[in-house]
Amino acid sequence: MLRSAKTLFFGAALVVVGACEDGNFGRSPSPTTTSDQRVATFRADLSRNPSDINALLGIGEEYSRLAFWSKASGAYNEALIVDGGNRQAKLGYSVAQSALGQFASALQHANGALQQKADVEAYIVTAVALNGQGRHAEAKAMLDGALDINARDLDVRNNLALTLALMRDPRAYTVQRSVALAPDSDFRHHRNFYLVAAMMGQEGGAIRDGQGLSLSDSEIKAVTAVGRKARTQGMAAFGLATKF
Repeated sequence: MLRSAKTLFFGAALVVVGACEDGNFGRSPSPTTTSDQRVATFRADLSRNPSDINALLGIGEEYSRLAFWSKASGAYNEALIVDGGNRQAKLGYSVAQSALGQFASALQHANGALQQKADVEAYIVTAVALNGQGRHAEAKAMLDGALDINARDLDVRNNLALTLALMRDPRAYTVQRSVALAPDSDFRHHRNFYLVAAMMGQEGGAIRDGQGLSLSDSEIKAVTAVGRKARTQGMAAFGLATKF
């Protein structure tokens, strides 16, 4: 499941859509060697059966987990060649395309997955693509739909706070603060907290409220710098999307 990565832009969790120009930003802290081994196993499966869709999806998931978005996009695209209706491949491809800034393609595949099943994951992925196109009110509507399914989902609220910040809605900081301080929040939610705070001019509040969150001073500085740029540049200030 894509959201097991709790990443993108965007868990798969998305989304969580913002990141900085650092290629390591937003990557889950998992051992690279373990991912390499899994990819090698999937490649061996493909050598025996080039149409092994589970191997292609597995490679896409591993590369998404590592934020290697071009490679993830390629793997999911190959999966769609094997099975054009595969919903997991559509969602994964959409996430990777959003991370690469290809929002029209991302939205097309997200909509396809949403039509197959209107679940939390599809709502998040669609919202990410809509945000990328500057369609923030529509993105918020998608996230509101996801909240109707699961009102406490941290990844939905994470993306909602960023969407509100892009809309310059003063509720953004309050929403993101509640996510960051939730007992089951993780580093993605903490990063978005400082991002949203900077976008809303609430850096002082973030320093006060964010004591004990899992970011180093250097990470906070990097995220805050992106947030400040996003005040005027919007989505253009973001580099790679974080994983869902």
